[in-house]
Amino acid sequence: MMVWSAALYRLFGTLTINDIYAKFTTTIMKGGNCFMINGKLIKVIGMAATVIGMGATLITDWVNDKKMDEKIQEKINEALTKINRN
Repeated sequence: MMVWSAALYRLFGTLTINDIYAKFTTTIMKGGNCFMINGKLIKVIGMAATVIGMGATLITDWVNDKKMDEKIQEKINEALTKINRN
């Protein structure tokens, strides 16, 4: 298989799928820094996205509650105004 890959590489001057796979698996087996950093980075980004999403949800709920409180207060004031007029 490697002879075929080497022949294709010499003919076309590009990497074949087997060459890319061999390089990737070698990096993983060696515990290459590139793979480990990417794995940690992905975990950190995932956790950050989760925290940001939860924060955005909490802030949105708080804002919606404040808007509802304002509407309730406005309706109460309107009702009291109508009562006082009569």
